[in-house]
Amino acid sequence: MAGPYYSDQFTATTSGTSIDSPSIKVASGVNHGTLRYKRASITFPASITTGEIGHFFKVKSGDRPHFLYLSTLSFTGSAQPADIGLYDADGGVLDIDILGAQEDAATGLDDLTVAIARVDTLASATAQMTKESVGKPFWEVLALGAGSDTEDPLVEYWVSMTMGTESSVTAGGEVVLELYYTSDGN
Repeated sequence: MAGPYYSDQFTATTSGTSIDSPSIKVASGVNHGTLRYKRASITFPASITTGEIGHFFKVKSGDRPHFLYLSTLSFTGSAQPADIGLYDADGGVLDIDILGAQEDAATGLDDLTVAIARVDTLASATAQMTKESVGKPFWEVLALGAGSDTEDPLVEYWVSMTMGTESSVTAGGEVVLELYYTSDGN
């Protein structure tokens, strides 16, 4: 018998079979963090063009996303793809599709003209938001991709949608994003 084994709530040896002395618990965002909820909607016009951006809400770099639900209503026409990503406070792109990619048919982001009813874009997984990175702080997930931060920069990011190449949207529609995340209060 090799155990006992210890969770990520404690510092442990590399094998995870003994607790380092003294045992140190992880940051409060993981252990006893506050579960929070944000919801925002944007009604896009029929005249959507490629590259248009809708900023939904701001999050802190240390917040840890768990679920990001996408719903759409009333778009008509054909094939309006979109990406969901993170932008800096000034509106500059950090990662255009880290939270959902237009190539992902499972989320519905490949075509917003098809009604989407509360699909979790994080569960479907783009290149950076894998099952392993859900629950990690936004800054750390960005560092796994194109970012270069090695510690929390203590800034805010926009959660935003960028429209892809449109085909023929004849009537705009509403997009709703709901984010469930853990925040440690920083």
